[in-house]
Amino acid sequence: MNSPSSDHSTAASKPPVSPIITALWLALAPAIAIGFGRFGYSLVLPAMRSDLGWTYAQAGALNTSNAVGYLLGALLTAPLSKRASSHSIMILGFAVSVAALLATGLAHSFLALLVCRALIGSSAAFTFISASSLAARLGRTPAENALAMGLSMSGPGLGVILTGLIVPFVVAGDNSHWPGAWLAMATLGVLALLGVWFNTRQLGIEEPVGQVAGIQERANYKALRIVLVSYFLYGLGYIAYMTFLVAYVRSLGASPIAVALAWTVLGGSMIGSTFVWRRSFELERGGRTLALMGVFGALSSVLPLLSNSIPVLLLSACVFGLAAMPIFTAVTMLIRLNLPPSAWTSGIAMATVIFATGQSLGPIGSGWFADRFGPSASLWWTFSIMLLSAVIASFQKPAPVESTR
Repeated sequence: MNSPSSDHSTAASKPPVSPIITALWLALAPAIAIGFGRFGYSLVLPAMRSDLGWTYAQAGALNTSNAVGYLLGALLTAPLSKRASSHSIMILGFAVSVAALLATGLAHSFLALLVCRALIGSSAAFTFISASSLAARLGRTPAENALAMGLSMSGPGLGVILTGLIVPFVVAGDNSHWPGAWLAMATLGVLALLGVWFNTRQLGIEEPVGQVAGIQERANYKALRIVLVSYFLYGLGYIAYMTFLVAYVRSLGASPIAVALAWTVLGGSMIGSTFVWRRSFELERGGRTLALMGVFGALSSVLPLLSNSIPVLLLSACVFGLAAMPIFTAVTMLIRLNLPPSAWTSGIAMATVIFATGQSLGPIGSGWFADRFGPSASLWWTFSIMLLSAVIASFQKPAPVESTR
């Protein structure tokens, strides 16, 4: 029998897992929970609506259910983090997301699908907030931390690419095949869940349950007021663009290959954005990077107003992808700079609640304008609000050097 000391020496001899490798595994969690659960739904919805005979109001109700579920999950994550580690919450949320994806492929009643969308929304909040909190602790240097956070937050981009390569071809020619798209996503979700759980177990061991076992440091949330206002506006504006992209490509009578191309460009841009903004994440202590992302979002929404050609649409999707996912990293970095480690999870949860509120209200506002002034009004909605978000973010003061965590 090995002695305790020999067991300890054996464990100590194991080489530490690279923070970058860990970040890549963490990225799979939001790839499934958000990339499949939220963005993938936009691709499957037209086939579901046609096959099930839904009205636009019913289709909108499913979007609302998902948004409300995400908001509820964000509200529950902070109190839950005081009783369990972020890793445990992430795995729980991930598992519920995968189960809900599977249930969506098996359900046909409107009520059952409404519940599934709510579960996907709430579990995605658990998964994303917890993964963000874990990613904020990775890396031995600011540069390594910025890269690790960027990679883990780019996960939804991978999910978008995969859905773009799967969904259009599963439902092509027969709208009744939409359950197969959900079952395919659920199958990949199971494999990803097992991989994430097995390869990030050390994060659950390293993080104390209940935030910090000792005395918690005082958090100054007032320092984040401007960031949170800008973040709310970003959520209010960006969701209208995502709705527009799929509807617009389909309105052009695009083939499954064209739809897959647009979605793949968007997802690839989301992933590539990690490297575009990496240097800014390393150096930024204020709101300039956040403001630039707002400008990128505004620019992406105005491009289709200038031309309705496929190349311009692809350029728009590329520009939008450069801002859509890094915004989460930028806000998480500012939370990390302005709050003590014991408040990171609650700070990220609070920011997510504010973002989710804007995301829930966005379709209502943009839909009202689109009904009265035509589909292009939703793009003007995104352009105006994104630009306002950028202006407000520019007033965020840099965090003092001594507050770096």
